[in-house]
Order: sequence, then C-alpha cells, then structure tokens
Amino acid sequence: MIERLLNYVRPKRPKTAQASELEGDGNVVVQVSGDGNSVVVGYSYLRLTRFLNRRFSALPDPTETDLLQAHSRSIALLGRETELSELWDWLNDGRAISARVIIGSAGRGKSRLALELCEQAAAQGWRAGFLTGADLERFRAQQNAGEWGWNAPTLAVIDYAATGAKGLNAWLRELSDHAALTQVGTASPLRLLLLERQAEPNAAGSWWHTVFGGGDGTGQAVGRLLDRPEPVVLQALEGDASRRAVMAAMLEQIGSELQVPAAREDAYFDQRLSALTWGGEPLFLMMAALLASKSDFAAVLGPVEIQD
Repeated sequence: MIERLLNYVRPKRPKTAQASELEGDGNVVVQVSGDGNSVVVGYSYLRLTRFLNRRFSALPDPTETDLLQAHSRSIALLGRETELSELWDWLNDGRAISARVIIGSAGRGKSRLALELCEQAAAQGWRAGFLTGADLERFRAQQNAGEWGWNAPTLAVIDYAATGAKGLNAWLRELSDHAALTQVGTASPLRLLLLERQAEPNAAGSWWHTVFGGGDGTGQAVGRLLDRPEPVVLQALEGDASRRAVMAAMLEQIGSELQVPAAREDAYFDQRLSALTWGGEPLFLMMAALLASKSDFAAVLGPVEIQD
C-alpha cells in the first residue's frame, strides 16, 4: 500500500518562468504571481512569486493531482504552528541579511510551509515569494548584489537549492560585502530561505559546501550569513491529532461522505494511524484520504497486526 501511495503522484519540479501582475511599489523588488506573462521595469529588480494563479480555488478544471501540489494549497497548513513561529522569529531577529536552510524528505511539506510563510509575510508588508533559478540569473546579470538596495523587507525562497548552488554562492558572495551588514537597525531586512531534501555541511563537493563553503575570507563571510551552521530539519508531523486533521481536511475538500474517526472511536484506525511509517508525511496523508474516499480506510491503512 505504501508503494501504491508513492506511485500515485510525484512532486513536480517548479517551472523556470513564473510571472504575472505587479504588486509592489518602487523598482528594486517586485512581487508577481502566475505563469506566461512578463514584467518590464527600467531598473534591475528581484522578481518574486507566490504562484497565486496555481491555487486550487483558481484552477478552471482541477484534477486530483492538483489537490496534492504544494502550490495549489488545496487545504490549510496543519500541524506546523511551531515551525511558523520559529521562522517569524528569524524574520524579525534584527539582522540585515540572513539565510536559513530547511531540509526534509519529499512530501514533508517544505514548499507548503514556505508558501504559508510568504503569505503571512506579504500580509505584513514584506516582499515575499519564490525566486527561481532563471530569475536569479537574470538579476545577477543586471547588478552586483553588493550594491543592490531592496525597497522593503524581503523574503526570497529558493526551492531545490542544490540545482543552482554555484549561482547562489556567487550571489551570496556579493551580498556578503553589502554595506547593510555594517548598519545597525536597518529598516528593510533581507531573508533568504533555501529548501532541499538533504544537506551535508561537512562533505566536500556537496551542494552545501558549494554554496556556503570556501576557506578564503569571502567564503567565510558567506558562511556568516547563515543564521545557524546546520540546516533546519523539518520533522514529520507529530501526534495523531495532526494526522487526522490533514486527512479530514482533504476529505472535506473533495466533499467525501467518509469521516475520519475521532480518537478512541475506532481501535483499528487508531492502531494503524499510529503505526504507519509514512503517517507523519502530509503529502502521503492527503493521498491516503483521496484513496480512502474511493473505498474505505482499511484498503489504504492496511491490516491490523495480530499479536499473540
């Protein structure tokens, strides 16, 4: 059954060009959303997107696969209150420029967590969104980041960071020499959130070493941009309550009559939910709810273990 869930859908790599309507003011950070359009600005600018037209509610003919994509945000983010609180502490820790790395297995919810953070940050006046490799390359060709001035508190999320490690290193080397780092109480912080499935800080040749390593003075300055020397591991969802909530939210989204049993209401369900090796992975819980809606929970959760 686990293999069936794994094969049901695979997380998609992001497209290289996402742009649409302009949201910001000024000319150095713009907030955009969507696909297929362009932004023309007379000065160098950093383009960020929150993929607003990929939301499930905005899709004209959504499919089951769309329900499972992080960008669609088909259900509310559940069970991540602590992680969001810690990220907000980082956004507001007073540093001018700071980078953080979050790692976690596929289906753990890294992109979904970052999207939620961007939504909350944008509501508080931040320029917040995802920065694609193509947009970073374009930006770097226009201006040295060491001389760049962002026009508002800015949060840039870089998904699949390993794929653009060399470009990220070059950008961070420029930022490590920015005058804002010597200023006290800057009004516009810059936060860079890197997402990947794994990272090996001490392994030569790893993407982490490519981005943050280097024994020269500039390499050490890049390393100091990190808010901590190790990646933050996004843990699996803890507790049966969060697992139930994810499944219940998906069933409600698709209008299923199937209900998730309350705690201690169904001994079989309680046992299987606690024993599942993939039970803490939000994506797999969403897939399990979809499959269960076509039959029942027994077909998805598997047989009860019989103990002598």
